[in-house]
Order: sequence, then structure tokens, then C-alpha cells
Amino acid sequence: MTGVRTEDSTIAQSGLSVTVAPFGAEVRRTIALLAPIGFRSMQLSAAQPGIRPRDLDRGARRDLRAFLARRGTSCSGVDLWIPAAHFLDPARADAAVQAVCDAIGLAADLATDDRARALSTVLPGDPPDARVAIQREAARCGVTIVDFSTTGSPVSAAGTGGAADAMASGAASGASRASVVEWTRIGIDPAALLAQGRDPIDAVIASTGRIGAARLVSPAPSGGRGPVVGGRGDGRFNLTMYRAALTVSGPEVPVIVDARGWTGDLVEGARATAHAWCRAGADPTAEVDSPSG
Repeated sequence: MTGVRTEDSTIAQSGLSVTVAPFGAEVRRTIALLAPIGFRSMQLSAAQPGIRPRDLDRGARRDLRAFLARRGTSCSGVDLWIPAAHFLDPARADAAVQAVCDAIGLAADLATDDRARALSTVLPGDPPDARVAIQREAARCGVTIVDFSTTGSPVSAAGTGGAADAMASGAASGASRASVVEWTRIGIDPAALLAQGRDPIDAVIASTGRIGAARLVSPAPSGGRGPVVGGRGDGRFNLTMYRAALTVSGPEVPVIVDARGWTGDLVEGARATAHAWCRAGADPTAEVDSPSG
């Protein structure tokens, strides 16, 4: 990772968050590295050592919130990606559900406002009891589940089901379905959608009013994931339209620069992605490519 230059006021004013886990194991060092760039919030991972719920008691969680505040930033939410197969495996299902419930509690404790009381994950489609248990814990803690199963997990393969399926499912009780409506929102991941041959803009429009968070990431030519960069070329998607669609869907939708799966200089990639987002808001003709390498 390269050295950090003076804070970029454009990034600071953008409201963008950034995933912390990909930048290295030392969470506080990463936060200290990214905050001066201008990122005013950080998306933490409940699977990262030092951030895992079992690693942080109440006092440690208060201390982490205070550390973030001293750096001029805050927690935008928590990620936890568990493969769908774990919920179907009798030997691992209980632990998988408990891990998600523990992450919900972590998200509640690290948040400094209601919008940050959010866990990005993939809700299991089956078994229904696992999904309902997670939704009930979210309702109890006042945490929104941002479910990426409808568009594909940012890292893992998508699970079955999802927010829309859960709402329609007869397996859950009426109270549980109401909980889904109140505490579950849809996650948008453009790289995952494009990899599936789907249009992120169409997904945003179809999910208007129900989006809990959107990722800012591009498919790489190699088939992986990478930063969003400017210009025209193969693999292009229209970031301006993506940003406009998100604004129409809800101006308060959190947008997260998602560096997981990237290669190369992650700091410069995050900076370039943030700048591309800001340009897309100012230039109605701007389009972006997948990274060139």
C-alpha cells in the first residue's frame, strides 16, 4: 500500500464508506490509513480477527467506537458472508445461525446512528427456521439485515431465497414476515450482477425503496473483482446511471467501496473508485470501465 496524501475533500464530502478487511489484518492501522484519505465511515467485517464478536467485549466495542471517532470516522455497518451450504449442514447450521446473530449484536454495538445499525450478509433461503431466527434477532436488536442473496454475495456464491422470497414464504409466521419487511433490505453488488449477465441499474430500479446498501466495485477483465476506473472500453457500465438510479431509489442509501477480491494497490484503487463516483455525480456523460489489469 502506498503512503497517504493529504485528505481529499471531495471524497470526504461524498459520504462513501470503504471495506476495511481487505487492507490487512491490523484493523486500527487500516483505519488510520484510510481515514485521512477522506473516508468518513468504515465497513467492518465480523469475520476479521480482532473484530469478530468473540474478540470484543462491551468495553472493547466502546473503545473501538472511540478510536473511530478520534480518526474522524465511524462504523457504517458490519459484513458477514457465510456459505449457504453451512445452514443446510446439520453439523454446522446452529453455529452458522449463531455467528450471524452475534454479528447482528456487533453491528448494534458499533453503530453511532440508526443507518449504521446494519449487517450485510446472505440470508439463507433454507431452512426457513434459520432465516426466521436471524430475522427475529435483527428485530430484537434494531438492526437492518442487508440481504445480498437476491443479487449475489459480494464474495461467496449467492444463497437461495432472499428478502423477496422470504416475504412471500408461507413457512414463516405472519409476525416473522412483518419482521422481514421492517428489518430486511436488499443489497446491490454491481460486480456480482454483471458477472451473472444482469444489469445493476435494472436491479436498483426494481428494488426502489427497499435497498439497504449498494457496493461500489467493478468486474475485472480476469473475471474477478476490481476498482472502478474512468474511461471507455470493454466491460463498461454506466456509473452515472447507477448513481442516479440509487439517488432515485433513496438518497440515503449507503454506498460502500468494496475492495474485497481486488489486486494491486488497494489504497489507490479505493481512491480512484471514490473519485470515479464523485465524477459520475458531476458529469452526466461519464462512464467507467472494468480495471485494465
